[in-house]
Amino acid sequence: MVILARLTPSYKSRLTPSFVDLKKVIEKYIYHPDFLGSFSIKKVGPVLLGDLASYKHLEIGDGMEAMLSYQQMINLNLNDPLKSSIRKNLLRYCEQDTLLMVQLHQYLLKQIESI
Repeated sequence: MVILARLTPSYKSRLTPSFVDLKKVIEKYIYHPDFLGSFSIKKVGPVLLGDLASYKHLEIGDGMEAMLSYQQMINLNLNDPLKSSIRKNLLRYCEQDTLLMVQLHQYLLKQIESI
């Protein structure tokens, strides 16, 4: 968020109070041995939310693979059918990331409400 605020100083006051890094919240308040020492969304999601939160069903399943696929996609000819396929797979990967962040936020809210 700090970088985003630096890049768009006119929006800084609107950005600062709006964003919370859920990883920091989970690191501070939640522990599970199945995280295997990691607090990445790839480890935390399936443990807290179940198997539907995994990336196993996706063609692109992690950030490194996403970066390499993106690099491959931008170097392909516009009409290459592989370009479209990679784009769809990248969008599915990003969709999963976004969905899991929303679901983790909802999970954390429910935990707070149950206290």
